[in-house]
Amino acid sequence: MTHVPRGGLPMLQHPAAVRSTEPRPRAKALLRRYEAACLDENGHLIEINRLAPAIPFFESAFSAMARSTLITTPAGPVAVEDLMPGDLIETAEDGPQPLLWKGTLTLYPQRRDMSGRADRLLRMTADALGYGRPLQDLLLGPDARIWSPRAADFLRAEDLVDGEAVIELTPIAPVTAFHLCLPGCHTLLANGVALRSYAPDPAQTSALSADLLALFLSMFPNRTLLQEIGPPRRARGPASPKNGIAAA
Repeated sequence: MTHVPRGGLPMLQHPAAVRSTEPRPRAKALLRRYEAACLDENGHLIEINRLAPAIPFFESAFSAMARSTLITTPAGPVAVEDLMPGDLIETAEDGPQPLLWKGTLTLYPQRRDMSGRADRLLRMTADALGYGRPLQDLLLGPDARIWSPRAADFLRAEDLVDGEAVIELTPIAPVTAFHLCLPGCHTLLANGVALRSYAPDPAQTSALSADLLALFLSMFPNRTLLQEIGPPRRARGPASPKNGIAAA
């Protein structure tokens, strides 16, 4: 026997309509591990290891170049993974400058961020930009900024992809990537290619919530304000032969 509630038959809805009115579970934010090293005001090493959202603003601050990239220093080329806060790095604008902060991020095969974008690297083949630029194949993150004499500005590495000299690829094994922060925005040499030190993108910064901004800044304990990480002024690019960067 079918029980009929007092007051008549119940109103029925199509199952799809019922589902559409039920509260949907909130999508779980994708997180990834970010690591960094810097010096405090007393010169002591600080190491940061945090989980944070897998969003481009965070990722681009930690993944400009892959392990084994050679950075020009006054003592000669040094692999990026061997650089430590306090080490001097040659710059086009102001000669040797101290490394204030080094960010580290591991890229994984088949891993995707919150927008569904897979972890990617860009391979710039030797001499892609001219003789010795780069000196050897260079693995970059999509948002690394490369100096373009023609544009007289820094261009996103992703915008240089042509399928031949600059190729997009996904890692087949975990790859460690890095980014470097200097006192202000400077041009350094990575495998002979002029590359910009880390400076936050103002367009992306304005889209962050206060909580996300605070979380991001917590990974820069020696820089209290976002503007201090990288001033809005534009680095000049390769300009001074005395630093060996003019030919980059």
